[in-house]
Amino acid sequence: MTLADTSPRFIETIRYADGRLHLLDLHTDRMRATRREVYGIEGPGLDASMFHIPPHLAGITVKCRVIYGRDIDDIQYEAYTPHPLSRLRMVSDNTVDYHLKYLDRTPLAYPDIPLRPDEGLVIVKDGLVTDSTYANLLLLAPDRAYTPSTPLLPGVMRRHLLDTGRAVPIHITPADLLPGNRLGITHIAYINALLPPGTLPPIAVTHIHPLHDK
Repeated sequence: MTLADTSPRFIETIRYADGRLHLLDLHTDRMRATRREVYGIEGPGLDASMFHIPPHLAGITVKCRVIYGRDIDDIQYEAYTPHPLSRLRMVSDNTVDYHLKYLDRTPLAYPDIPLRPDEGLVIVKDGLVTDSTYANLLLLAPDRAYTPSTPLLPGVMRRHLLDTGRAVPIHITPADLLPGNRLGITHIAYINALLPPGTLPPIAVTHIHPLHDK
């Protein structure tokens, strides 16, 4: 098999809404950083002219999936409907590594942990809260919003909120996600490129299960 057949594949998931592609420059930055680390090259970035939204998806939120390695392999489009959650569980996993946005999400799969349809998982690594299995976290207190300073994957929406001063990075322990925590956090919101703040109702810390070992 050739190198192109066996090398890893990565993905950028871009939101198209209100007639435009959002945070395209930040997606390009991450794509180039990934290529530098994996291949020692930057390669071409992303440009709006590469995207061709199907007419039947016009006027709605579209999930644009850019699959790439050394080159861009494919761009896929699908209607996006967010899935609301009402409860979270914490799982401890000190070996997980997802610092690049791999197409293969196996490292973030926890088949031995039963989840209800409205439950999500928050991953704790080396005693610190990182991410959920498919989004960064925005932790809401009455006077400010925090985000863990130890994410598994630094997401583009997270970076946007940090760059614009709308979130404060801080070390978060499992106890900080439970009622009566030291930071006054009352709710947790999922954020990613498809989930800007306010897209889904936040989850109250009273609906978070304590830590579960993998």
